[in-house]
Amino acid sequence: MKNLFPCTLSAPSLALIAVTLSTQVQADDFYEAVSGGKATLDARMRYESADVDNPKDTAMALTLRTRLGYKTAELAKTTAFVEMDDVRVVAGMGDYNPYPADKNHQYNVIADPEMTELNQAYLSFKPVEGLEVIAGRQRLIIDNARFIGNVGWRQHEQTFDALTAKYKLGRLDLIATYSGRQNTVLGDHQKTKDIFTHLAYSFDGIGKVSGFYYGLDNDAGDTLDTLGIRFVGQAKLGESSQLLYSAEFATQSNETTASKNDADYMLLELGYGMDNWSLSAGYELLGSDHGEYGFTSKYGTNHAFNGWADKFLSTPDDGLEDLYIKAVVKAVGMKFVVMAHDFSANDSGKDLGSEIDFLAVKPFAKKYNVGFKYAGYSEGDVAMADTTKFWLWGEMKF
Repeated sequence: MKNLFPCTLSAPSLALIAVTLSTQVQADDFYEAVSGGKATLDARMRYESADVDNPKDTAMALTLRTRLGYKTAELAKTTAFVEMDDVRVVAGMGDYNPYPADKNHQYNVIADPEMTELNQAYLSFKPVEGLEVIAGRQRLIIDNARFIGNVGWRQHEQTFDALTAKYKLGRLDLIATYSGRQNTVLGDHQKTKDIFTHLAYSFDGIGKVSGFYYGLDNDAGDTLDTLGIRFVGQAKLGESSQLLYSAEFATQSNETTASKNDADYMLLELGYGMDNWSLSAGYELLGSDHGEYGFTSKYGTNHAFNGWADKFLSTPDDGLEDLYIKAVVKAVGMKFVVMAHDFSANDSGKDLGSEIDFLAVKPFAKKYNVGFKYAGYSEGDVAMADTTKFWLWGEMKF
């Protein structure tokens, strides 16, 4: 038979060609993963004013937060994501103390210091359906961010250098994280040895039950262990109305070289909602250990709870009880939120003041939004200084 090939190839030559082709395919796959990715841009310009009834001057700041990220396409069931974050004062409009350690103490605090940071950088691996493993600097938000969150209201968010496994099977969700570093909204980096575990199961037509354990451990040997359970859901009452409900309980043990304390947490909320509005009332308890220690939410997005004036970002040793009413209305293409809080100390029962909060947000084309937010705190029996804050912002996300 006539040879159809013009030449013959030796076994070593064939092996070399195979390796070359394999390398070429791998190189092409890598190129496609990188070039086929997606860039993201998130820019938020915000004006904030903080007027506190103290000897310091009213703080004001016009800041621009810019985030630029890139996520690759999938390669070998793995994607990579990197995101830079920059916060700048605009046009010199920054009469404020960025954080308490700053030398400028003439003004009150607005916790948005200028900085350029690596915000996120991680690999995401999905070996089988329902399982995702994330390694690197990452944003973590669990449940309603009461205990583990990103503090996303500040211009620079909180992230963690961590290894996280997420598994979803039907209605079951599991999250397990080991974190070796907390990266704060102020640009600080704290070494840790933290464990976050969270298990949730959704019941059709009733709600979701979550159980969690958060074990925090720092280099000084201090530990903060929180164990709890949460239930949140809604039930239809009619064609367009529904009953809203939430309940949560947690117990906490805090141990340092100098002391050991225990405290409890509880949340009860009940509401009624229609298509375009809802009204709810709630009670939140951050308990006290005989006036010596208050229940702590160290990694929570605490701005979202106990008033937007941020008077209770740290729980007083006397503990805190927050009785509140919340109304949400969607009208004229906008979202409005009004909240009223009444605060008291858990251990002594002292009046810790009251607060009125208001929010209005207008979205545009799913990529833009503008908003206004107000918080007015009035002190009670304990001198905590009347505080008025407001914000005006515009944001775009691509």
